Amino acid sequence: MINDIPFTIDQLKILRAIIIEGSFNSAAKSLYLSQPAITLQIQNLEKQLSTPLFERENNKIKLTFFGKVISKYGDRILRLCEETCKIAESFQKNNQIILVIGISKTISIYLINNIVKLFLKKYPKTKIQLEINSTKRILWGTANGQIDIAIVGGKIPHPLINKINTLAYIEDELVLILPKISPFEKIKIIKKEELYNFKFICLKSHLPLRRLIEKILKKNGIDIQCLKIVLEVPSIEGIKNAVKCGFGIAFIPISSVTTEMKLNISIINCQTINRKITINTNPKNFDFAIHKNFIQEILNLFIILSHTKNEIII
Repeated sequence: MINDIPFTIDQLKILRAIIIEGSFNSAAKSLYLSQPAITLQIQNLEKQLSTPLFERENNKIKLTFFGKVISKYGDRILRLCEETCKIAESFQKNNQIILVIGISKTISIYLINNIVKLFLKKYPKTKIQLEINSTKRILWGTANGQIDIAIVGGKIPHPLINKINTLAYIEDELVLILPKISPFEKIKIIKKEELYNFKFICLKSHLPLRRLIEKILKKNGIDIQCLKIVLEVPSIEGIKNAVKCGFGIAFIPISSVTTEMKLNISIINCQTINRKITINTNPKNFDFAIHKNFIQEILNLFIILSHTKNEIII
């Protein structure tokens, strides 16, 4: 029975360097140590573990079976140590824990802003960095450890399926919003064919979310070319303000509709028009409680948002 830990962090670092570099000599150079020094450290490690870690084959070193086991666990230990140092350094410098959140370009920034606002209110010593990019880039950043939590819409690229943990978040429905002024205030049901009689407000055509909305509407049998688009704006906030003023109606994701807008806008739910949003994390990263807390805030917020809409089907 082993009562004391039979290795040091330095020995694990040396073991990892030898495996990466492929030889004792190259490992010594990468660590700025002498070859005899690292050879002695490995010999001491083998003595403490009472088993050899390397064997020679055709003048090349090769891990023994037990060496592979120790290497695997050693990597996990070093990763946790590095994560701990990262958090400790961040907290010492800023008295804050930094949380890097990645979101794809088609995710509503208003959903994220609401989550961040609620989260920082509960956890004021957390600093959040937002990274906005394509789904592919955000997920690769997560797989590489640069992003703590990724919130994206769309499919997970096949090479990343086994490199990240994915949690199905929501089916982010498109909803039709109307101003609460005459003649819109009495409208409760709109059929698809009646959409072409209304004036529409949309995002500018070059924006990714505009293209995504058009794709979803087309998939659900709505002819985009036949909609009467009278105004194009650069943001979801611009759309909501234009609808409030009575310029027309608009399709936007339900996640973009905040509770404070309910007094000024009617919401018509389109149950068949949706897209999947997922929450993604790196399984190799240390599972900090702050990560779990942030994810829980995401889940809680959508529960609130989902109860602000009317169940009226187009």
